[in-house]
Amino acid sequence: MSLYLCLQQLNNNLAELTAKFEKATADKLKCQQEAEATTLTINLANRLVGGLASENVRWAEAVAGFKEQVLGENLAFEVVLGIDVALRCC
Repeated sequence: MSLYLCLQQLNNNLAELTAKFEKATADKLKCQQEAEATTLTINLANRLVGGLASENVRWAEAVAGFKEQVLGENLAFEVVLGIDVALRCC
């Protein structure tokens, strides 16, 4: 095999390996970008879940307060109604 053919084959191999390396590097970069985007999405989702959890606590407290308020209002209404009924009967 002549030196020229050997050099040409080495150059062809180098070009092929360079193309594979560049593709692998591009694939790696794409994977890194997707991983960063996924990490950002996960962080945002965690913040949302945390916010919703605190809202759940706040809403539960509000519901408990409303229940107490309604029970108190109903009790006062029933007392007034009972007195009214008692006074009408006599």
